Amino acid sequence: MSMITLSTPNGPTVQYASTDIAVAMMDFARTHMTGYLVQAIEDPEAKFGMRFEAIQINNELTSTPITVH
Repeated sequence: MSMITLSTPNGPTVQYASTDIAVAMMDFARTHMTGYLVQAIEDPEAKFGMRFEAIQINNELTSTPITVH
């Protein structure tokens, strides 16, 4: 079974037994990114054709990349 691994630079690294990036990202955001707005940005060079970042809701100048492995 394929795995999706999601991580942030200073935060958790979590593996999901799924090939559906949307399901994995929704769970990661709900569980590990409370207080952040997670957005997908089209990027043809990124895995799944999207890159992800989390923007702090109370400080929109602060964002954290979410890496898909």
